[in-house]
Amino acid sequence: MGEYIPRIPVEDLVHITFMNPDPDDRDSEGREMKQQLMRALKNGNINKQKYQIIFHSTSGVLKVKSTIWMVGEKYIGVKGNVVIPITSILDVKI
Repeated sequence: MGEYIPRIPVEDLVHITFMNPDPDDRDSEGREMKQQLMRALKNGNINKQKYQIIFHSTSGVLKVKSTIWMVGEKYIGVKGNVVIPITSILDVKI
């Protein structure tokens, strides 16, 4: 992922339609992504660390910077009670 990825404000997530990326780019059960998200959740809660969440939407690949407040089975929760489908997330990094 060396190309430019537009960053949007976390408040604009309510206007985004999320999509699933190519399934060939994902591990079969999303275990790696779930582990990354759990680490980000713990680090965010303990250190108030914000993460770049890179995701696939109908507008293309976008990113947002936010603390991850909740990791569920199918969604993560970020600021403003906004949820992002885990299947749409491509990467999570500091």
